[in-house]
Amino acid sequence: MERWIVVALVMAAVTVGVLGQAWVSWLQHRRRMRTMDLIQASLDAGREPPERLYNEIGQDRPDAPPPVAEVVIFSALATGFWIAWFNAEGGERVPFLSVAAAMTVTAVGSLLLVILRLLRQRDGKR
Repeated sequence: MERWIVVALVMAAVTVGVLGQAWVSWLQHRRRMRTMDLIQASLDAGREPPERLYNEIGQDRPDAPPPVAEVVIFSALATGFWIAWFNAEGGERVPFLSVAAAMTVTAVGSLLLVILRLLRQRDGKR
């Protein structure tokens, strides 16, 4: 039973992280929609919208660093749970396998985000 508590806590932490990112993305979406409304109102009034409004829509948080810390954290967690899975016996292995697989997938996804962001920055696109 104690191992299921560990699994539940780890999954709760991942869920909180995902929900936090979803909230940030939703707020960004609302900001961009308000900016689009301002541009539309300016065009409807016959005025040219300021250039900064167009720039604000095209931004993808250029100041945000790539998620390198997430790669390290989730890789360490995945490694720990894979070791626990390897050392567990019988029915005790299933929870460790579940969490290890989830952490591995998250670490690989974060690594892909880092690589894609670095490639985009190298090509001069933000």
